[in-house]
Amino acid sequence: MIDLIIKAKTTTCKRTQEELSKHLDATVRKALAMNRSLSREIANKLSNDVVVNVSFWASKNVNSTINRNFNIKDITHKCVLCTDVFENPNCLVCDK
Repeated sequence: MIDLIIKAKTTTCKRTQEELSKHLDATVRKALAMNRSLSREIANKLSNDVVVNVSFWASKNVNSTINRNFNIKDITHKCVLCTDVFENPNCLVCDK
């Protein structure tokens, strides 16, 4: 899993980004949403992801043109604001 997260966070290949944007694991999509080389199209697509962990970071991506208004309760949750996708890819057992 960590290999996919690293790939998502660093890939510049649009085809790979497209594939990872459809990954079932939200942690992979969140890492992709944080990728500074993410294409505008995929950043915008992820900005509407059903998982707030993903959509929040995608909407903050420099390449996104989607402006989202999030419920303050959702975006202040520790998991949404967490950037430790490398150190703790398994959010279900996070001790933060």
